[in-house]
Amino acid sequence: MLMIRKRAIQKNFVDMENMFDLLQETCDVIDIPQAPMLCVAQGAVEFRNVSFSYTPERAILKNISFTVPAGKTLALVGQSGAGKSTIIRLLFRFYDVESGDIFIDNQNIKTVSQASLRQAIGVVPQDTVLFNNSIK
Repeated sequence: MLMIRKRAIQKNFVDMENMFDLLQETCDVIDIPQAPMLCVAQGAVEFRNVSFSYTPERAILKNISFTVPAGKTLALVGQSGAGKSTIIRLLFRFYDVESGDIFIDNQNIKTVSQASLRQAIGVVPQDTVLFNNSIK
């Protein structure tokens, strides 16, 4: 029993070390000083000449432009690795684009706070979760 607890404590120390290492990581995407809140009036989204790659050897998006008018729906369809998830990650500003700009209601997402940007976006996942029970 004592050895089991000792192993658990050692594992917890390793987990704590990993957590502290993670907390020391710097953010790649940083808000500009005193970044204003995103003000969403209509919700139009525009990608203008956006290019992005995770590694220099392979470009994921090359000079992509499209507009989603307010109140309209866009379906991203394509093969695995085509850039669908990358478009969403860029919209949430998990990464900054290499070139081009992304706008929401004519506001460049690079110039607004990430917190306000992420609060304004909702995503519907493609996988549905069904509960095998009744609601009471």
